Amino acid sequence: LLLVALCLAGCPKPLPRFVAKVTQLPDDPKELVAIADAAAAKEVVVGKESAALQDLARAKAALEKALASKTRGADITPFALRWRLARNAFLMANLLRNKTQLVEICREGMKHGEAASKLQPKRVEGHYYFALTMARIAEAKWKLTYVKAIVAAGERARAIDETYDNAGPLAFLGKVYLTAPAWPVSVGNPEKAVELLEKAVKLAPKRPLHHLFLGQAYLAEEEPEKAIEQLKIALAAKLDPRWRREAQEALNKAKDEL
Repeated sequence: LLLVALCLAGCPKPLPRFVAKVTQLPDDPKELVAIADAAAAKEVVVGKESAALQDLARAKAALEKALASKTRGADITPFALRWRLARNAFLMANLLRNKTQLVEICREGMKHGEAASKLQPKRVEGHYYFALTMARIAEAKWKLTYVKAIVAAGERARAIDETYDNAGPLAFLGKVYLTAPAWPVSVGNPEKAVELLEKAVKLAPKRPLHHLFLGQAYLAEEEPEKAIEQLKIALAAKLDPRWRREAQEALNKAKDEL
């Protein structure tokens, strides 16, 4: 009955799949890695997400070519390539509109992140990007069963280097504890989220998402004045449309609660 009702209302058209257009790549593994690092560092311009996706698709192909190369040299290790492939998958997922394709790319990212963490278990990158890509799948498919593994990988990354990626492990875990349902359903804990996100903001105050997440956490803890302060900082910075909407909605709610 629900399906019939939805179709009568007008079934939504499936989102288009992203088609990668990869131009010729160099043979030197160092140049291939440089392509991937440049794509990862490039700021995404609102309205030009398709161009950014093409850059990341080329970076993916470059890293896969380097991984398959038999003349990489000692400095281009499988670990260095695997964690970059996991990072690239996460960055692509943030831009993909097709949910099926998003899940596919994140499964690849998880595979590379797990491989990197096994190759170098005391390095942060593999654990971190494994957690991020798994979290994107959990978000897309609403898989609460993934949360335990996500938190475990995130905590491993945090234990190794909580300052990595501008306090990325702290902000990531804070957001998970903030958005997950509370015990006994899941691990949700706004108080713990505040603790982690306050530290993330202290370590990397120029990251607007840290301020957004902390503002949301303060709101969950019924501290609207603190929430407003953080949300205004976030909105004063560059945010993509999704995060800007979240920040504005949280700010409006915080003002209503004063």
